[in-house]
Amino acid sequence: MDFKKLLPISLLTVGLLLTGCGPKGPSIPAENEDGHHTIEVTNLESLQAKWWSGSVRTLELSIATDGTAGNVTAELLADNLKVYSSDEGVIKADGLSLNALKGGETTVAIKYYDTVKQIKFTVDQVLTAKDLTGHEGTLEDPLDNEGALTLAKWQKENTGFDGKDYYFKGIVKSFYHSPGSRSDKTCSWFLTPAEAGGEKFEVYKCVILDENGKSRQWTADDIWKGAEVVAHGPLAEYQGQFETSASTLDSVKGQKPGPAQTITGKTFAEVLEMGKALDDGDSTYDKYVVEGYVVKQAAAKEHYLAATNQAAEDNKAMIELYGGQDAEIAKLLKGAKVRVTLNVKNYHGQVENDGDFTVEVVEPGKPWVIPEIEATVAEALVVAKALADGATSEELYIVTGVVVAVTGAWSSQYGNMSFTIGATADATETITVFRLKCSEADAAAVVAGAEVIVKGNLQNFVKNEEHTYELVNGVLVPKGGETITIELADFEEAAAGAVTQTVKGVKFECSNGTVVKTNSTEANNNFRVYKNATLKISVASGKMVKIQMTFMAAGTSQYGAGLIALNEGENGSYTTADKVGTWTGDAAAVTLNANAGQARFIKVVVTLAA
Repeated sequence: MDFKKLLPISLLTVGLLLTGCGPKGPSIPAENEDGHHTIEVTNLESLQAKWWSGSVRTLELSIATDGTAGNVTAELLADNLKVYSSDEGVIKADGLSLNALKGGETTVAIKYYDTVKQIKFTVDQVLTAKDLTGHEGTLEDPLDNEGALTLAKWQKENTGFDGKDYYFKGIVKSFYHSPGSRSDKTCSWFLTPAEAGGEKFEVYKCVILDENGKSRQWTADDIWKGAEVVAHGPLAEYQGQFETSASTLDSVKGQKPGPAQTITGKTFAEVLEMGKALDDGDSTYDKYVVEGYVVKQAAAKEHYLAATNQAAEDNKAMIELYGGQDAEIAKLLKGAKVRVTLNVKNYHGQVENDGDFTVEVVEPGKPWVIPEIEATVAEALVVAKALADGATSEELYIVTGVVVAVTGAWSSQYGNMSFTIGATADATETITVFRLKCSEADAAAVVAGAEVIVKGNLQNFVKNEEHTYELVNGVLVPKGGETITIELADFEEAAAGAVTQTVKGVKFECSNGTVVKTNSTEANNNFRVYKNATLKISVASGKMVKIQMTFMAAGTSQYGAGLIALNEGENGSYTTADKVGTWTGDAAAVTLNANAGQARFIKVVVTLAA
């Protein structure tokens, strides 16, 4: 056997690990300094000092052998290198990890072939909530705002969150979910810090129980800003916010405020600035009436008001109307001037409503969704001829016809072509499809005699007193039974925000996403749907029976198939596997939701019903 020497073992602190108490470990081998293998251990004093402080619960052995990479793993697998603990209830050895479970003494042995070093450890008792905060975290002695933050941060950094219920007390600073605003019957609020501007602990998704012990809906009479509240739940952390993962109300004390008032006479700018001046997550107790224009629809239940009938470049320069009752949302049409009554809230700098709102229409608007009408060539000609000279229809028309002649060949510079369509290949009455956007492959199929389906606005074009009836802003609509493959290259690059693009007759409407095609690394080029955003995929004519989305193959979950179907259509379903999400069903439109992190895809294949 070759002589091997284990170079000095250094002990380093690493990440945290919680391990249950196991049975007593194997017998500790006797020391043997006379064998063919030697072992050295250093830095024990500093190691034990850190462990004794009660702030470190997991230690990792970092070992180098004879300088050959991979030897440590090989020696462990071959059982030539072993780590033992005489009492695994105090310290549990797991490979090269030593995990402190409770206070006590134990002997750890490191055995390398026939050489053994033994180390005696004394582990302090794990610190309690009382040790760290001065409070036990019980109903009789609940944690205050600072105590809850201290305990949560310590657990995150040392032992991990233990899942135990702790009790919290404090004054309600502001609401994250106001009473009565959530269908799951929960309410969330921030505790008031000891010093103004200090960090706030959040009592998240708290339920209130009825006399039968079942959760009921919150009301403004149950809890209010300034109330002294006790609740309990386990500790958690989400994106830097320390909070409860869920909680239950125990008691509420304090003087309830008087009835809320409805305040009028404030300008749009005044209401906006008042909202920005609120603490993050805070909202007004009184309702305010604000007048503005509906200028943006980011999602079906997400609209923005501006002082003028023009959207600001920054959403935070507008007031967001989020959620709300269907009857009120139906009034928020494009360009409408409205008078809205709402509780004003500051959500991460965005001024919005807190809970429901009511809408009074001052000037009517127009529908957000442009009507799409199917028509024959003859029917489309009737509409186009009825338009005023030079006028263009607001509606989109889906026209089926036969190509009579190609009047403008496909342009590689502009990606478009022009042609005429009629009821037959030799028709004398035609519509000119002017500069239709399409790929070179699609253009190759547009030849005289081919049947096509096109979608666009109808126009009565007049030049030198001659009328030409045209379809403009057009795209090709796939025929039934076709399979449409859309690669990332087919999309246009788009900045973050709402993205709407029609590609090969398939429309993609993303409430909050982006199309990235110019990043320095290929792994970052994709169509992104951000968390909590919706992606609607639709076709102008026919029905989809299948959608396959290929997602990025990077190693983190946000690149994976992080979409779930919300509106699947009749007998629809959505599944994910191996970075591919597949929808199957029977619908003209499917809405998907990015429910966990980002979803990033690079390819979509749509199959239409025959």
